Amino acid sequence: DAAYVGEVPRGIRVGLLTAQGSILSNGRGELVTSGRHVFKTYFGRRLLSAAPGEASFSLGQGKRRQLDPEHFVLDFRDGSVWFRTGDIGIVRGNKIWLCGRIKDVIKTGGENVHAAEVERVLTALPGAQECSVFPVPDERWGEAVAAVIVVDDTWDPFLRGEDRVLTTAGEQRVGALYGRLKGHCLEQGLASFKVPKAVIVMHSRAHSLPRNATGKVLKRALQDTTVALLSQERKKQSERPANGRTQNKSRSSVPGGHRSKL
Repeated sequence: DAAYVGEVPRGIRVGLLTAQGSILSNGRGELVTSGRHVFKTYFGRRLLSAAPGEASFSLGQGKRRQLDPEHFVLDFRDGSVWFRTGDIGIVRGNKIWLCGRIKDVIKTGGENVHAAEVERVLTALPGAQECSVFPVPDERWGEAVAAVIVVDDTWDPFLRGEDRVLTTAGEQRVGALYGRLKGHCLEQGLASFKVPKAVIVMHSRAHSLPRNATGKVLKRALQDTTVALLSQERKKQSERPANGRTQNKSRSSVPGGHRSKL
């Protein structure tokens, strides 16, 4: 579940911040870095400095300012200031592997799932052009793994003419679309609890992942849309009588998923 990214450049210190707040030189944890490449403040503001063993910065003239724990950490052994990258990684000797972002960890049923790991597996699907993985609320597991995948024309037989389809693991009969997605994940060695329980498949001829001005995928927007669609689907299921037909008799289902109005 880790991707090798290279060796630590000369003149740069890289460490691992543990849950207990200590910094290790080898192992697994949040990657932190220290050196002349790390800034202490933004341009136009007074520089911050910390004396060895102190947990606050001196602003001069007796004023003090606490170290921002969200972005920096202080090593009490020598007073060095480390920048928190927000990346979970592995350091062995002088080599680094990335596992994913701290904020992109999905906690489902007591297990941690790194979104980046699932995304690497899904993008390896033939015909998959891009994808994004994120959590959605789940009454049983706390959070469930969900994903949005953008695919090409080779997926037309599964989409049945639709531009967007929602498919879930909770369907009464697992259809061809979800079956293909789950089968691929398991073949790639992904643990069953990491397999997305809800997936929106979108055709590239009409859709792409939403991004901000810097090109970052807007996962919150995808999450909100998926939650809304799942809520709609649950409502449809509650209105469906015992014979399996919806009361409004509308054709809302497709093999392996449900038609959506994204």
